[in-house]
Amino acid sequence: MLREGKSERELIRLRVPLIIGIEDERPVELTFTSTWLSTTHHFTYGFRESDEGYRFLVFLIQARNLGPRTVTPVIVEGFEVLADNGYIYSEIDSPTFGLRPGESKVDYLIFEILSSVNPVQLVWNDRSRCRKFVMDLREEYLS
Repeated sequence: MLREGKSERELIRLRVPLIIGIEDERPVELTFTSTWLSTTHHFTYGFRESDEGYRFLVFLIQARNLGPRTVTPVIVEGFEVLADNGYIYSEIDSPTFGLRPGESKVDYLIFEILSSVNPVQLVWNDRSRCRKFVMDLREEYLS
């Protein structure tokens, strides 16, 4: 049971599906399929290099509509990355999904972090349901 003002904390891992309810509890399965570090990325709006001294932390996310109704385009946001030096980074590009029943799509969640730091946690605050999801990045492989 949740206490007011407190968030339930759930651990998440790569390649392990997470079911969330969006748009009046329509079930959507999110899977963080892979993650990597890079100084370049091809965004929806075009190719980009990270700023000097920075690199991109990229997560590939697959979403699948498990419900009987269409989920209109929704931006999955509210993510932060905690680095080993205590810095906290917000996403610079969030995944957007519009899904028909049974449909799956992939998109990216992207952060730009200092090259000198190592990401240690991905945190997602699902404020609408007072849930906090945490992925320990020290246990996941980052290429």
